[in-house]
Amino acid sequence: MESTDNQIQDNSGALPGVFVHVVTYNSAPFIERCLAAVFSQKEFAAGSNLRVEVTDNASQDDTVADIKIAFGDLVSCHQNRS
Repeated sequence: MESTDNQIQDNSGALPGVFVHVVTYNSAPFIERCLAAVFSQKEFAAGSNLRVEVTDNASQDDTVADIKIAFGDLVSCHQNRS
């Protein structure tokens, strides 16, 4: 791995993949902004070298619904019921 211009690259010049896992509880007011920040990273693209997963810990608000509306299939959501 080499570091060039603050980016870590392998010998092929490709950037490594990134997996982002967010654990949340009652985060409806904040979750869209959080995930938008993840997707705004120019070096990574969903479906290519970026995977985003959210685990919701039985939120009582609209966290999961908000994620599905804003990001659809770009984010994999798992809901704990209790």
